[in-house]
Amino acid sequence: MVDQMESRWVIFLVVVFGAIFQVAAQEPGQRTIQRPQGVGPLQVRPGGTQRVATQQGPTVPAWLPLAPNHEKYLNDILNYWEHETSKIERYRCDFERYEYEMGQFGRVLKTYTTGKIQYESPDKGLFHAEVIKHRTPPKQPGGEPGLQPQVDGPREHWICDGTSIFEFNYPLKQIIKRPLPPGMQGKQIAEGPLPFMFGAKAVQIKRRFWLRVVTPPDMKGEYWLEAIPRTMQDAQNFSAMTIIISEKDYLPKAMLMVHPNKARTNYLFNERETNWIRNVFVRSKFVPVLPTREWKMVDALLERAAAGAPRQQPRNAIQVRPPFGPVRQSQNPRGRPTSR
Repeated sequence: MVDQMESRWVIFLVVVFGAIFQVAAQEPGQRTIQRPQGVGPLQVRPGGTQRVATQQGPTVPAWLPLAPNHEKYLNDILNYWEHETSKIERYRCDFERYEYEMGQFGRVLKTYTTGKIQYESPDKGLFHAEVIKHRTPPKQPGGEPGLQPQVDGPREHWICDGTSIFEFNYPLKQIIKRPLPPGMQGKQIAEGPLPFMFGAKAVQIKRRFWLRVVTPPDMKGEYWLEAIPRTMQDAQNFSAMTIIISEKDYLPKAMLMVHPNKARTNYLFNERETNWIRNVFVRSKFVPVLPTREWKMVDALLERAAAGAPRQQPRNAIQVRPPFGPVRQSQNPRGRPTSR
């Protein structure tokens, strides 16, 4: 359970990232970043890159170094995004998740999930898998596999109120409270396992990930960014990720992840909405509520103490990285400061 907590918390951080990609309303076309001549997808398929081995840690992608015009194009996207994402206060969307595993004849769909994501700046988040369907074998040889809805059993349901993570354990009918380390509370959440998911600076992103633009030449209205982990800690969770950003609202519309075991997880983000007018008479989504009287709230630290476990930092605790570099003002694609 302890080992699973870290990986699931990382996934929670990943899917909430949509909150940071909104830009303020502006004149049509101003947010467009022109792709320079000669910059195209070296490899569109995530995880399909060839690597050059190093003595320690993850391997360096063979497509490095980037051409100067490609590097500038990438920096334009990252710096423009860095400045504009600070305007996000609230974000919510519906998601679809497709989980693929390796089968006898290649990757096959294992699980299809739909649910909701919500985020509130700077450190509140919600991830709720509402409908889960698992692949079932064909009813007859040569037939198509089906999808069977999951009625009972575990499902991912998380709430972060800024100081603690609340995990809904459906089989046990418990909400398990796990306090966040002090360094992860508040805006320091940007220093977590995936910093670019929470509005970190472009310099932080590039220190932890190798990046390039892989937008297909015939794809209009989207930016495709591929990220390869540069650290062993990040590489344990995914080997490659492609983030597809909509030019219309500058929000991620999809995320394609390749895992070290060659499995894949694809997310689609639908009905994206930001900075709506909050209804003060509606209970906050970031306050956990017991679904029924049978449920109970459990404090993980108190249970550890009652069991006589030594008081030490659990090995699944999120390690906080020191901030990298100074804050920089972004330039828009036309070279002018984007502050208004």
